[in-house]
Amino acid sequence: MSRSMYGSSPKAAGESAHDWVRELAPLRERSIKAIIDVSNKCNLRCRMCHFSFDDVFHQPAQHMRPEAFTRLAASILPHAHTLVLSAGNEPLMSPHFVEILKIASHYRVPEVYFITNGQLLTKTTAEAILEYGVTQVQISADGSTKRTYEYIRRGASFERLCGNLRYLSERKKALGRTLPLLQFNVVLMRSNLEELDTYVDLAESLGVEWIAARHLLQMSGLGMEQESLNHDHKFANYQFRRFMQRIDRSETVTVVTFPDFFDVADAVEPREESASIECTHGLASNLGQSRDLKPDGPAATPSGLDAPILPNGPDLNHRNETSALASHVRRSVYQRVLREICRIPRNCRRLLHRLYRAIAGPAQQTQRTLTLLRPECAPPFGCFDLPPEASVHSNNAIHLEGWALSRKEVAYITIERERSPADGETADSRGFIEIGRAKIINGSRPDVARVYPSHPNSWRSGWAFELRREMISDKERFETMIRVVAHDSDGNCADIGRRLIVFSREVEAKPYLFCARPFDSVFVDSVGNVRPYPDCRVEAPFGSLLNPAASFEEIWRGKEFTDLRQRIINRDPPSMCVTCAHFINRNVDDPAYFVPR
Repeated sequence: MSRSMYGSSPKAAGESAHDWVRELAPLRERSIKAIIDVSNKCNLRCRMCHFSFDDVFHQPAQHMRPEAFTRLAASILPHAHTLVLSAGNEPLMSPHFVEILKIASHYRVPEVYFITNGQLLTKTTAEAILEYGVTQVQISADGSTKRTYEYIRRGASFERLCGNLRYLSERKKALGRTLPLLQFNVVLMRSNLEELDTYVDLAESLGVEWIAARHLLQMSGLGMEQESLNHDHKFANYQFRRFMQRIDRSETVTVVTFPDFFDVADAVEPREESASIECTHGLASNLGQSRDLKPDGPAATPSGLDAPILPNGPDLNHRNETSALASHVRRSVYQRVLREICRIPRNCRRLLHRLYRAIAGPAQQTQRTLTLLRPECAPPFGCFDLPPEASVHSNNAIHLEGWALSRKEVAYITIERERSPADGETADSRGFIEIGRAKIINGSRPDVARVYPSHPNSWRSGWAFELRREMISDKERFETMIRVVAHDSDGNCADIGRRLIVFSREVEAKPYLFCARPFDSVFVDSVGNVRPYPDCRVEAPFGSLLNPAASFEEIWRGKEFTDLRQRIINRDPPSMCVTCAHFINRNVDDPAYFVPR
């Protein structure tokens, strides 16, 4: 992680400085993520885990008692949108786990989940999970075969894991529930790399819907150096692609987190084409779509149909057909037509053509329209999600994020700015200059993958870009229109969104946060000590809630949290931030992340 990602230093602020530390860390209803460890023990000694050390594995048990959890819940859970009941330890080691689930259920936190190795998942616990509103169960499983799983997860039984998950999945199905979602968490290493594609087989057989994976974080003294995938980038990329191709063929399993490919020239098997391609997306491709996508079976359509039509530039080749259609009918009729088109199979293109002619009239029957009816020739489409505002006032840098897809593979995403007088004739024909290319991120948009399963590489639709003021100008204050353009492998391109960005050193300009964890999350260990996040290796707790009179709000607004937040705002992060485990999947070409800790 280069220090340049933090942007340039903000202007020194005087007494009138805006209190961004307080404003960016609100403590209101449903504003934070609460991670609470209910136990400090684990029943396994996995080869890559800190429980392999004798002093950790044999430490005295500290299980949070129900009365202590009740106090914590009263002070924290009214503020929580997410509750996580584990953070590196095994929550099912707690003899009070079922009672803790019951206490937590009274607060109706929207998202409640925990991470477990699944070995202690009894029928009683499974019934409590279903009864008390757990929305997700994440199962750590680092091998999809008995031999690999039991080699890595020392002390575990592969048969017990499968039996426990099968019981929970079958009970969920018998009760007609969609929750909790079941997710495999996989630590990627040389021992399980060649089994990645069979994780999907295992997940399908056990009713597991999601798979998340992360690179191995090495700990000094465990002898896991040769397990790191950093030693053979080409082979890792090859196995990653095999896994993603298997995900493409699955009707029930989605990848939700996965590392980026290593930046090497790698030869891999050609990607298999999808057997079935619905013809709806070619016509609907230019619709602006929100981040809140909801699948609806084979005829799934994005919930963003009510969003404005994108792109909105008069000089783009691909936008006039949908705009012409929209101008002939009321918006509500247009949307209903598109939803009906979703139900027309691929072999009915002639019927689709007739439907379009009936609505738009012969005058609209251009060659481009006929191309639009052939989905494989349609331009890319997508959405510019973050920032959501049309105009943004920022201090030094800003995070851009969205997604893009195409009937052909999306090759790259360009971030462009409008031409200024100082640029002369360097802009393209549409008046924009490329700033850089966004990072396309594996597994970051499972919502898009579920809506568009037949599109090539739908698991690789999410993109992100850190836009820094020095990329554009050294002026104290300036504004520019930013455009995001998706390019596919056939040379087609499409404008998928624009934002007006104002950069200034003024105190009201919002600072860029390379990490929001200390602003929106809190971690409480099994004895009540408070830290910003499990991955934040702070020297000492930021406070303790052991005392019944202790105030969570005082800790949240206390000196330790305030100082850490201010350092992030000032682009002066502590050393723990530079190689934080949270960033490893997106910084695979930085050797610092693969050094044992």
